Amino acid sequence: MGITKDDIAGIECIHANYFVNQHTRRDDLVLVKERVHLKDGRRISRMVPKINVKKAFYITREGYQTHHEKKEWEERNRVQRYESTQVLLADKVAMALGRTPGMGHLGMLNQSPYVYGTDIMPTVLVKHKYMKDYPEYNDARYDADNAVLDLETNTVFDHLHPDDKAMCLKYDDKIGEVQRRMDFMRMQLEEANKDKKGAKQAKRISEQLKLARDEIVSLQAERKPYEQPIISGSLTMKDKVFIAVTKRFADRIQGDAVSIVDGLFDLYLEKYKKERNIKLEIEVVDNDFGVTKALLDRAHAWRPDFILIWNMNFDIPKMIESCKRHNQDPAYVFSDPKIPPEYKYFKYKEGQLQKTKADGKTYSQHVADLWHSVIAPASFYFIDSMCLYKKLRVTEAQQPSYSLDAILGRHLNLSKLKFEEADAYKGLEWHQFMQTNYPAEYLIYNAFDCIAVELLDEDQTDIKKMRILLGHSDIIKFPSTPRRLADDLHFVCEEEENKVMGSTSNEMVAEVDHLLPSLQGWICTLPSHLIHKRGLNLIEEDPSIETGLSVAVSDLDVAAGYPNIGIITNASRETTILEFCRIQGKSEDVYRRAAINMTAAQTNAVEVCREVLSMPSMNTLLAEFTKEKGIEHPVNS
Repeated sequence: MGITKDDIAGIECIHANYFVNQHTRRDDLVLVKERVHLKDGRRISRMVPKINVKKAFYITREGYQTHHEKKEWEERNRVQRYESTQVLLADKVAMALGRTPGMGHLGMLNQSPYVYGTDIMPTVLVKHKYMKDYPEYNDARYDADNAVLDLETNTVFDHLHPDDKAMCLKYDDKIGEVQRRMDFMRMQLEEANKDKKGAKQAKRISEQLKLARDEIVSLQAERKPYEQPIISGSLTMKDKVFIAVTKRFADRIQGDAVSIVDGLFDLYLEKYKKERNIKLEIEVVDNDFGVTKALLDRAHAWRPDFILIWNMNFDIPKMIESCKRHNQDPAYVFSDPKIPPEYKYFKYKEGQLQKTKADGKTYSQHVADLWHSVIAPASFYFIDSMCLYKKLRVTEAQQPSYSLDAILGRHLNLSKLKFEEADAYKGLEWHQFMQTNYPAEYLIYNAFDCIAVELLDEDQTDIKKMRILLGHSDIIKFPSTPRRLADDLHFVCEEEENKVMGSTSNEMVAEVDHLLPSLQGWICTLPSHLIHKRGLNLIEEDPSIETGLSVAVSDLDVAAGYPNIGIITNASRETTILEFCRIQGKSEDVYRRAAINMTAAQTNAVEVCREVLSMPSMNTLLAEFTKEKGIEHPVNS
């Protein structure tokens, strides 16, 4: 018997994701993972496809097109409302501006100061409607259904399939050939450097050496899938544990692999089996792709809301490699089987280790600071639980390690599964020893990694915290606080202020911006040895030594400078009448410090008066005061 409207107490939107029709490129889909809460207490999860969701955008009416710079928002009565799907938005905006469709992308069209409301995604609008219609069911008070996935890959060359060994040796030959070529080029470079006229030749050889090094890196990356194919994988979800293992690895187990692993699971994980009422299922598959497909088939059948992976940037690329090795399209493996072919899609968006600052300098991020995204139409969304753990604790001191073992120890006084027989081994050698000598136990180790991540999330509730912080926004935008704020402000403007939000373009620069101080170089952290000490000279034995003690000190610590400073100062384009570009007689460094210090004028009053108004220092005033009063001066001026 089907569910009627009268049976429903509320509907919860777990997540909503956006996809384009891969055949027509003219239609799009918002795929919603819903949880229906029934009046009788039952909860039913389902996927709801919403085709061609329309959203509003706005163009300033002709009579009000008198400004040349973009605004943060505009009054509702000054704009004309239009509608479009996301996939056709650029064409619709172009037509509304009187331009030819297809002649520019959305970022370029948004350069017009008269375009509003184009930034909001249809997924955000869909989530907002659920939050309005069923507010008590869309505040993340209900726990999500989480599964955990983990893979293990081969670490022992002798265990490889003969075909994989042959491919590894083939790549070794190619790498060796490039290395021999590089040895010859180094000899040529040495001779060129000895020749006074060999500068050009030396430069050319150096460039060739760099290309050769890049070629080796590329060949090593191509070789890796053959040397380290997936041998097993586990998927767990509350009372369900599924292990997929390749036949080649299962054959290393003496006897019936399934029965032996089942028995060892009872032996090593009896406590968790009883507590969680676990039902174990083991499947032996043909190859590494078989592991990937079996895990995802089971995930599509279980339909969790989220699949957690600790350090996802190891597992997902391995799954992609397994698809490519066997000529399988990841879109058809990661996408839910019920998704029509035209909407099957897959993209792995890897977080970038190198990040560029506002001043153009690049720096390396910790692997736990990244945010990876798997984009595929399914009932679940992949989350890197290591990266989520770090992002939710960004105000804490960096941990010595973000390995699963370290974090389990920190919060649960727990560790990954250990085996006494392998206590003498660490790191790669431990895996090689276990895969060679205890293959069945190694599969139990694989499964417990998943159970441990479940236990950690049940204790720390990181997924719940993420959902609360997300609000209306898409999961892919979780690391971006400005994007989440902008999504929330969109609805504040439209529903509370009767205004429409401005749109961001690919060129957010005004004509007079070049007159202002550069946006580069505002944020810097000095190493401790470069910080100038300005403490008191208090050591009698050596008065020249400056201590770390100071007087006339005031301190202000800003938590999360953005957006707090903007809120405190009420700073925006709308509230700005004039923007100072320089202070006469003062350097740009003084200007910059004044701009920062004026946000907390009372705390920084002395420094502002000294630097901007050229008033005397506190020590000078004290020296004058003690001189006038005939008091011995206790402070060095």
